[in-house]
Amino acid sequence: METQEKPMNEQESLKLIYEMINSTKRNLKDDGGIFLFWGYLTLTAALLQFSLIKLGYGESSGWVWIILMPLGGIISGVIGYRNRKKEKVKTIIDTIMAYLWGGFGACLLVVFFVLGKYDYQMAFLPMIMMLYGIGTFVTGGFLKFRPLILGGISCWVFAVAACFFSIEIHLILIALSLVTSYIIPGHLLLASESNN
Repeated sequence: METQEKPMNEQESLKLIYEMINSTKRNLKDDGGIFLFWGYLTLTAALLQFSLIKLGYGESSGWVWIILMPLGGIISGVIGYRNRKKEKVKTIIDTIMAYLWGGFGACLLVVFFVLGKYDYQMAFLPMIMMLYGIGTFVTGGFLKFRPLILGGISCWVFAVAACFFSIEIHLILIALSLVTSYIIPGHLLLASESNN
């Protein structure tokens, strides 16, 4: 015997939408750890390359990124796969955020390949900072989480500032952008989640 579902009234529909949005926000706040992971990993790469340049190994210092970023991608993929298996509900907003950050990753790869091929060194790190800014700004706007919004804006400010400095200073600026856009907001996201 087939049971017929009764249509939802307006309040039930609004309640369902509200619950889906809150579920997505909880999932994103749980991702504070991923902001910290990428923040610290990329900060390490930038500071390590800066140190290698200062020690006279500038020509071969790019290997830091070639090793650490794919390694980070693999680790993130494994963590993301495990987290998706645990998710109880996947909302449309979860899907949108996945596409946002997937698009961010694809743009990053394009920047690596295009700028690597043409050796536009002066534009490389500012473009990376610009991309970091988009992801954190949009995520912060969705969460209404001011530290991520401000972190995204700070990436754009550092990207513009880089136009006035040498490549060595770009590494310091990207390190600062990671602290303001990933590391501080990541810690604050985890702290806000533990307070709930």
